[in-house]
Amino acid sequence: MRLDDIEFTPLRAEHTFGGFSCGNIDIDRFLKSDQAYAEQFRGLSSTTLILHRGIVIGFYTARCTQIEIQMDERTGLDMDYDKYVPAVEITFLAVDTNYQREGLGTLILSNIIGECIELTKWVAVKYLFLWSVPESIDFYERNHFVETDIGETRNQIAMRLSIPYFQTLEN
Repeated sequence: MRLDDIEFTPLRAEHTFGGFSCGNIDIDRFLKSDQAYAEQFRGLSSTTLILHRGIVIGFYTARCTQIEIQMDERTGLDMDYDKYVPAVEITFLAVDTNYQREGLGTLILSNIIGECIELTKWVAVKYLFLWSVPESIDFYERNHFVETDIGETRNQIAMRLSIPYFQTLEN
């Protein structure tokens, strides 16, 4: 699959999902029901579809959040006034089973990271944060995410990736 054949587009009411399935019934349900669109419509999250020749082959949903950091990291950032830092949370990231293991997930993450770096021109973003299902931890670790000390919930592991500040990249 060529990068030129892939389109990233915001979720709209008229999109259909045909035979899309990532292999996880809960994630599939989120996209195929009205939940993804309803959350986006209410300003709670934003879903981006990945299209290949007009067919949905993946998607991600993201939102702004904050995550708690430990005292040693706060000290390193000279932050004695707050224990939270700004982050973008990926609440869902999925690739259709027919397109898995072809590098599309890494391509999607690269796109998200690029968008976060661009966002740092206007809004602080220290981390890209997510809750990983156990079967995806290796994938995220290969893409430089690390487990956080936030812990585990609903059999998901908290992971994060440091986002470089835009000005740092220009120098």
